[in-house]
Amino acid sequence: RLIAARLFVGNASLLGCSPPFVRGRLPRLPRLLDDKMGGGASRGRRYKAGMTPDQYWEQVAWPTSEETLTILRFKREDAFKVFQAFVDIDGDNSGEMSVEEFHSYLGMPVTKFSERVFGILDADGSGSLSFEEFSVGVWNYCTYDVRLVTKLAFDIFDVDHLGKLDIPECDALIRMVYDVDDVDKIQGPPSGKEILEQIDINGDNEVTIDEFSDLMESHMYILAPAFDLQRALRQRLLGVKYWEKETEARKIMFAGYDSLEHSSWESIKEILTIKAKERQDAATAHDEELQRNEREDLQSDQERAIERHRERQMRRKRKLQQLKAEELPEEVAEKEAVDRLKKAKEDMERDVPYDELQSRLVARKELYDALENLSECAQKARAAREGKMTERAINKDAEAKTDELLMTKEGQKRLKYEVQVQYGQELLHKWSDGNRFQAALAPLFQPPDEEMVPLATTVAVAVVPQSSLAAAREAARTVILDEHREECREEAIEKLEQKKRDQIQQFAKMFEEFEGEYGTVNTKWERLWDNASYAKYWYNWESGATEWTRPAICHKCDEFIDPMDVKCFSCDAPRTRANMELYSGISAAQFKAKRMAEEEEDEDSVYTS
Repeated sequence: RLIAARLFVGNASLLGCSPPFVRGRLPRLPRLLDDKMGGGASRGRRYKAGMTPDQYWEQVAWPTSEETLTILRFKREDAFKVFQAFVDIDGDNSGEMSVEEFHSYLGMPVTKFSERVFGILDADGSGSLSFEEFSVGVWNYCTYDVRLVTKLAFDIFDVDHLGKLDIPECDALIRMVYDVDDVDKIQGPPSGKEILEQIDINGDNEVTIDEFSDLMESHMYILAPAFDLQRALRQRLLGVKYWEKETEARKIMFAGYDSLEHSSWESIKEILTIKAKERQDAATAHDEELQRNEREDLQSDQERAIERHRERQMRRKRKLQQLKAEELPEEVAEKEAVDRLKKAKEDMERDVPYDELQSRLVARKELYDALENLSECAQKARAAREGKMTERAINKDAEAKTDELLMTKEGQKRLKYEVQVQYGQELLHKWSDGNRFQAALAPLFQPPDEEMVPLATTVAVAVVPQSSLAAAREAARTVILDEHREECREEAIEKLEQKKRDQIQQFAKMFEEFEGEYGTVNTKWERLWDNASYAKYWYNWESGATEWTRPAICHKCDEFIDPMDVKCFSCDAPRTRANMELYSGISAAQFKAKRMAEEEEDEDSVYTS
């Protein structure tokens, strides 16, 4: 039965009809034949590189052909169906389809016209079609309308591209389309001679492309095999309705490329090239837009950063202005005293020669005057800040502590107790001054002791509206706030006393450091600069003594202390911390250890003797 069906389809032309015509009457026959003969993308089949057709589609076919198929308006699922058909046709898994496989799939015999069509699909002239060539060719041929199918057949014989055919070329065209060697063998109706006569409308033995196209609009039977081939492809791949819809879309989208002035098969190449260029331009424009947006975002970020920096500067400036406006006069005087001391230190650290000794004496006096002035100003500023800190402690800090307490369960419990106490006192005074009945009940609100709330007060607080407790609640909060104010005041006083002690210690240490670095306020020793030797030296302007290394000067009697002496033997004063750095002798512990070692050595000598 299968062999008979093959013979029936293969020899359909002997019955006076084209193979696609027979195929249209037997829609299930090609699939039945393919399945029986082992074709089709069978389950579990291995295609190329050991992959199944589905895997090959996902990893190879679609990624390499996506751009072309998208330009041709193929959806991914429709493109996959075309790929499945290609795999069905490619029975030897070579990745290419031969002309025989192509015709076998369509159930049609190989004709000169169908070979020509196949050859045009074969873009690289290899004699076989790759998947991309097949999909592009199928789309191109299946979206042809009557005018473009006519142009396809016409262009095959219009080799000189003059846009016209003579009668012998028309004869060859008809013979190729009908796959006969003589037009007389076309029995018709119409017969071969009748077809030729109808083609040459005006009898000038030439047919232009326009004449040929106009004729096909009403005499499609002349190129019936070409239309049969198109119908066979449409039926096998995605269906006739799909291709009719795409044909209408092609008229709109590619009208400028499908004019009769261009080769129909060259049009598709031009379409793909231009569309690919458009997509590339669109991608480039998209990238440029992204870069432009990125630059704009970067610029916006920079502008926002600049604006935030400007706002921070303005806030800092306003804060400084606010602090300056709130600055106490004593604090201003303290800052001025600090600047004065810095200037005096700079003058003292300047190297001066002997000729400027007097300026050195003036600078020393200014240094200690500035230090004393700073000490006084700092004490006054601290005293002024104490009042400010105490005021803040008993107001803002106490308010913050109260609010923080009232947010806790313990605070709510305390507030409830104080509300009862305050409301009880309010009722006690109010009812004591009321009528006889109220005056008789007033003692019920008298607490038995300071920490207990009478039962009458508890009941009254529970039954009265909350609005009636507003005054009691405010008074209760004031009681808690006063407690916190006293607590914060005591803490502030303690902190201020500690700051006072720290300040006294700080200035005592500073005074000691100044004496160690610059000498006492009444010292006769001055550090001078010798321009001849380009070195510092210390000079006693009263005795005329000179030292080229820094001497240890007693802070009590202003006498020179020998580097080996542990103290000043003139006044018996110990070395200061600064003078100890200049001490070259040994410590008391070291001296004791040395004496003990000497005594042991003496004992050993006596024993040896």
